[in-house]
Parts: sequence; structure tokens; C-alpha cells
Amino acid sequence: MKATLYVHKTNDEAELDLPIHGLREIVEEFSACYRLTRRESEILALMAAHGFTNREVAERCMITEKTVKIHISNMMKKIGIGSIRKLFSLLFCHYSDIRTPNSEAIKITVV
Repeated sequence: MKATLYVHKTNDEAELDLPIHGLREIVEEFSACYRLTRRESEILALMAAHGFTNREVAERCMITEKTVKIHISNMMKKIGIGSIRKLFSLLFCHYSDIRTPNSEAIKITVV
């Protein structure tokens, strides 16, 4: 199944239409925990949801590839990790720790 991502530029911020229900909330909560910027959160969501390369993220966000690398580096410094794999692992662990009010895990589905 191939998912489509739509990024709409509005006032220098992109609104993401993610193909995985629940991912937006997970990334927002994760970003709040680690004090990631809106752009860092956007880049994390694009990479986690689609496995985009730095170049693909840059094209979607209309920024340079170097800027994407800087954002990724800043995220890793804030979190205190040294690899993108660890970043995704922490995001996944964060998801598995989030519970709804009735203590059931939040379900992520691909549309």
C-alpha cells in the first residue's frame, strides 16, 4: 500500500496530512516532552511516517538538505542521543507508553 502525504505551506508552517492515524498526536506529545520545535516535529513526522530521506524531507518542506540535517542534529542533541535509529526507537517507545483514559494503547492504523 502506498500512502500519500500532503504538505500545505501556510505562514511558513506546513500542515501535515499524515497517512497514519494517531501519529500526529504521538509526535506532538513526544515533541513536547523533548521541547522540539514545530519544524523539528514536522521533520520527525515525515521521516517516521514515510521513511523519507533528508533530500525528500527538504523537498517537501521547501528547505535545503543541509537545513534538514541541522534540524535532525538539533533534535538528537536535545534528546541526548547520537543516531536517527535511536530517535525512532525512542519515538516508538514513547508511543507504547501512551495510554488512553481507559488504559488501552492508542491504535495506529494506515489509511
